[in-house]
Amino acid sequence: MRASVTPVRRVCGLLLVAVVLLAGCKVDARVDVTLNADGSGIVLAKITLDSEAVQRLTTGGPLATAVPLDDLRNAGWHVSGWKTTKSGAASLTLSRSFVNQDGLARRLEDLSGPHGALRDARITRTRGWFGASDKLAITVDLRDVSAGVKSDSELAKRLEAAGLDVKALDAKLDSELSGALRLNVRVRAPGGGWLATGFRGGGHGTLFASHSETYVRRIVLLVVGALLLALALVVMGLSLRSRSRRSRTS
Repeated sequence: MRASVTPVRRVCGLLLVAVVLLAGCKVDARVDVTLNADGSGIVLAKITLDSEAVQRLTTGGPLATAVPLDDLRNAGWHVSGWKTTKSGAASLTLSRSFVNQDGLARRLEDLSGPHGALRDARITRTRGWFGASDKLAITVDLRDVSAGVKSDSELAKRLEAAGLDVKALDAKLDSELSGALRLNVRVRAPGGGWLATGFRGGGHGTLFASHSETYVRRIVLLVVGALLLALALVVMGLSLRSRSRRSRTS
């Protein structure tokens, strides 16, 4: 049975804890979902800490130590490692592929939990003789977003070991999270462009991306074939009428 709290959730939880503890620091998160024509795709998440957060978070050592990433790699996610900018901000990129709708749902659950901000992934693929269509829909809901610190036993142990009251911290996170987290979500269907929407505390909505393709060549061939068939029938009808007249004359 799969654990209810995944390695990705632990890392996001650590970042959110840092946001609240670092008084006024912000976390920007962007999630990109790309759908391929065969129903597979990739989820990419980029998390950025502002310069103040980085400075305070690294007082005891580098970010790689403050936010461990090995469990992410072991879970199958590709992790870029922390990348800093000239302004002092730092970003982390996570990515992992999926093969179908269920796989996409699991990736989103990895990022936000089973009832988190990213859910209800729907992939619709239609294939016909004259065309094809692909549709992708994802629901984003920050109204009841929660860090879930208490439900993550490993994270809770780390915080308790640091002398923090986990229950009080969890309540503080839930009350302040809406102002600390900014989430941008982008979705793209095969052959189409990006559809992007930004969300902040209390924001919610469903993103739809779709793309349709008409097989023009097949339609042209069908029309030409139908015309040739009609012409053949006309020629055959004229030929039979001509033979019938000659037969009556003779």
